[in-house]
Amino acid sequence: MLSLVFTLRTHKHLYVGEADEESDAALGMRHAPLWKSTLILIVSTSFVALMSEFLVGAVEHTAERLGMPDIFIGVFIIAVVGNAAEHSTAVLVALKNKMDLAMNIAVGS
Repeated sequence: MLSLVFTLRTHKHLYVGEADEESDAALGMRHAPLWKSTLILIVSTSFVALMSEFLVGAVEHTAERLGMPDIFIGVFIIAVVGNAAEHSTAVLVALKNKMDLAMNIAVGS
């Protein structure tokens, strides 16, 4: 969390483009109300928590069947699967030749 705050404060120019009303209107963009954004955040967080429970349950069952120790599962398997989205995002951003952003994602995860 602190890394995100640091990055957004010190490297703001990398993430914020020039915004004006005309370009937002031309792209069909408009700001969502606070209540809607909050609701989406709560629903998304609940969904992630539910999916995490499914993941841990499935991995626990598989680990017992294969005789893997819990520490191996926690340190390696869950860590790799949990960060798969960040890793893929870093690769996709690097393919678009935005190396600063790719490095920030890779180092931050």
